[in-house]
Amino acid sequence: MSSEHTSPACSEAIIFHNTASRSPYVIVCEHASSFIPDEYNGLGLSPQAAKEHIGWDIHAMNMATIVAGLLDSPLISAPVSRLVADLNRPETCQECIPTRSETTSVPGNLSLTLHERENRLSRWHRPFHQGLSTFLEDRIARGIETFLVGIHSFTPVYAGVPRPWAAGVLYRASHLHGETVAQAMEKQSGALVGRNQPYDLWQHSNHTIPFHGDRRGLAAVIVEIRNDLLATAPGLTRWARITAQALQEGQTCPLPPDNTQAKTA
Repeated sequence: MSSEHTSPACSEAIIFHNTASRSPYVIVCEHASSFIPDEYNGLGLSPQAAKEHIGWDIHAMNMATIVAGLLDSPLISAPVSRLVADLNRPETCQECIPTRSETTSVPGNLSLTLHERENRLSRWHRPFHQGLSTFLEDRIARGIETFLVGIHSFTPVYAGVPRPWAAGVLYRASHLHGETVAQAMEKQSGALVGRNQPYDLWQHSNHTIPFHGDRRGLAAVIVEIRNDLLATAPGLTRWARITAQALQEGQTCPLPPDNTQAKTA
C-alpha cells in the first residue's frame, strides 16, 4: 500500500470526516441516522416509530461529532437506519436485519427473500465495513497508532426494565482500556458507569469492536451514553467532554499481551 494518504470516498453507505487527521482516535457511529430510503416504504412502520430508539441511537451522532472535534479525530458514520441494516451486527446474525426491535415488529423485514436480504447487505453492510477496513489498514500501513471508539446511546428503559447506568463502556480484548475509560468517566461525572453494560460484548452479537479492532490488535471500545442525558445542549457538551477526557486517559494503557480469544465476531 502506498505511504501517501488519499482521503476515502464517502458513499450512500459510509461517510468519512477529517480523515487526514493523525490523531490516535478513530470514532465510529454506526447508528447515526434514522433514515429509511423511500423504496423500503418505511419498513411498514409509522414515521414516529422509525425515529424512536429502535431506529437509531438518539443523539449519538451529535455526541460523536463533538467528541471527534475535541480529539481532532477521524469520524466514520453510517447514513441509514439500523432497521435497514444494523452495521454493528455480523451479517450472519438475525439482528443484522431485525424483524423485531425491543417490543416492536418490523413488518418490512419479515419474510425477506434471499435476494432481498443479499441486496440489503451488498448495498449497506458490506460497503460500510469494507470502507472502514480500508481506512484502518491505511492508517496501520502509515504507522499511525489507532484507538477505535464506537459511540452509541441507549434508552433509559428497555422492555419495561429501568437501566441504572448513566453510561457504559463495552469491550472484549481491550479490558485495560475499557476499565480505565470507565473509571475516568465515573470519576468525572459522579454517576454510575457500567462495564459491558447495558450490553455485554461477550454475550451480545457485535461486529465493529471484534472485527475491526480486536482482530487487528487495536485498542477498541464502545462508549454508550443514556440518551436522555444528551437531550439538551449542556448535557450533550458535558458528556462529550467527559468522554473525550476519559478516552485520553484510556489511550495510554498498554494492549493486553494476547488478543486471540477476542478475534472472532
